[in-house]
Amino acid sequence: MNIILIVIDSLRKDCVAAYGPTVGRKWFGKEIETPTLTRFAATAMIFRRAFPEALPTVVFRRSINTGRRVFPFRNYRPTKWDMVYLPGWQPIDEDVDTLAEALARAGYRTGYISDCLPVFQPSANFHRGFHHWHFIRGQQQDRWQSLSCGQHTDLASFFVSAKHRAVLEDVLSQYAANTSLRKSEEDWFAPQVYRLASRWIEENARQTPFFLMIDCWDPHEPWDPPRHYAEFYHPGHRGKNPIHPLYSTTRWLSDAELQQMRANYCGEVTMMDRWLGQFLQRVDDLGLRQTTAVAIISDHGHSLGDRNVTGKIPACQHKELVELVLMLRHPDGCGAGQTNNAFVYNIDVVTTLAAWAGVKLQTDGLDLTPVLRGGASCRDEQRSYVTGAFDNWATYQDRRYKLIQSFRGIGDPANSKLYDLGDDPMEQRNIAVKKATMVKELYQRILKDAGGKLPTYQMPWTFADGSRPLRKR
Repeated sequence: MNIILIVIDSLRKDCVAAYGPTVGRKWFGKEIETPTLTRFAATAMIFRRAFPEALPTVVFRRSINTGRRVFPFRNYRPTKWDMVYLPGWQPIDEDVDTLAEALARAGYRTGYISDCLPVFQPSANFHRGFHHWHFIRGQQQDRWQSLSCGQHTDLASFFVSAKHRAVLEDVLSQYAANTSLRKSEEDWFAPQVYRLASRWIEENARQTPFFLMIDCWDPHEPWDPPRHYAEFYHPGHRGKNPIHPLYSTTRWLSDAELQQMRANYCGEVTMMDRWLGQFLQRVDDLGLRQTTAVAIISDHGHSLGDRNVTGKIPACQHKELVELVLMLRHPDGCGAGQTNNAFVYNIDVVTTLAAWAGVKLQTDGLDLTPVLRGGASCRDEQRSYVTGAFDNWATYQDRRYKLIQSFRGIGDPANSKLYDLGDDPMEQRNIAVKKATMVKELYQRILKDAGGKLPTYQMPWTFADGSRPLRKR
């Protein structure tokens, strides 16, 4: 069996029509267009309760490569000249095998195609186990092209305030340099990723079995799709064009600017979906449908003005951030077109793919094959809740309650956010003070999954060179 694993960064589940009406109805009065994912869902099982075992980008990729839990970030060691410093944001441990390594030992031809900037920072090792790897350069603040290459780009339209510019001018100056040679849509990042993936499949279709991991960073910010994609969602906009958000819990842009930023994001989602479709069509054209398993998963979502939050904020791990897109397609069609409400982690995908390939890999996940074989009515009774973490904030969720909890513990009301999902499925009313006993009970379950006390770290801020000291507290 061939295996294709597709990771899509920052894709909100409520922006994918296969899951039902999208948030586009609320934002624009129309659905967000993702026809490729809708077609793929008809051939795969859709998981409605899929969660990351930990966040964000690099943390997720440690677990999606290994099937091992990264939570609760013990023994964090930052690396020099990285771009982000957060607990768990570090290379894969040398004594932990990856899925690619296990498959390569079993005779698979392995390939990795990615434009995910953090995975090719100086100390990163996420290409372990791959016979071929291709890193597409230029995303966000990738230290790639000389800044002078972007000197003719007018950055002023991207900033809505002096603060916005002060925080992001360096990032977008580098991005402007990196994207200065674009001439057609094929030069955008998602098209480059999926076109290269198509070429790899063509070159290796007979090198069976094969494993291809595609790691597409779009729709990660900056959001600057070709103009017609954003115009589809917000036609006629003539004001500021914010393509990169401030990470904030307070409102910092006007209604029209927020609408445009959302349109930029959704336009990038639609563009990504289009080129994903071309890749999947190439797989079919090569006659690989009946011999190839395909998994599509997002690493997290992104807050876009929900609750006045923009960005990915550890204390705001609400549904728009932590609910994943996850679809699994088995070559024999089991579970096709069905949805499942079992609680699943990203690490379960690794365990499942290893099982399908018949390779041994030590993981912390569950094999989802019985779920696919059992159909929509099958619930995995081995897991009645999920836990996760992002920086120094943990999450707990079962079928009734959702807790967002600081690693610093309970007691201070500012450290806990509790939601009754039965009465409040959109997580709008924090009842932690009223239900202090429940907070304590759920916090103990977090500690149980963590294996004891949660470590906390005082972190240097992002975009540093790694030279500042790290203090554990």
